[in-house]
Amino acid sequence: MAQTYAPVGPDESAILSAFGITADALRGSGGEARVFALDEERVLRIQAPGDAGPDEQLARLLDSWAGIDLGFALPRVLQQARWEHQNYSTEIRLPGMPMAHWLASTDEPEARRTGLLSLLDASERLRELPVPRPGFGRVLADEQHFGSLVDLLAAQIEVGVRHSAG
Repeated sequence: MAQTYAPVGPDESAILSAFGITADALRGSGGEARVFALDEERVLRIQAPGDAGPDEQLARLLDSWAGIDLGFALPRVLQQARWEHQNYSTEIRLPGMPMAHWLASTDEPEARRTGLLSLLDASERLRELPVPRPGFGRVLADEQHFGSLVDLLAAQIEVGVRHSAG
């Protein structure tokens, strides 16, 4: 089974059942969601339990990037919904494997170097994506803008420190 970080929520088994899959389809997890394979083209992303509804703003942003060619696939939400206490979405399945898994399975230094340089190149290409509003600020949800990247990063660090209990 894939490593997982997001908690299993109270509605996960019902959502999986509605899609005709089991927990064995788990492909990975981040801090916010668990991702399951549906088929070769789609995944099911089940968010950790929470009070907020589906993130329609994010879905619209990802839709606005459809058709932009950066040389690699971009995420795309196909459908969003909520089941009791958990949001879920179906999304296109991106090719490849998580970088952490690839690095753990690749011992050759030159292959690792090439892979990491490719990641840096891809990160640079992300700057070509249009964002909803110019300036320095979070891309979604937060309307607050800052005078510089340094100011934005300082504000984000302050939030993290506040939540870290000192």
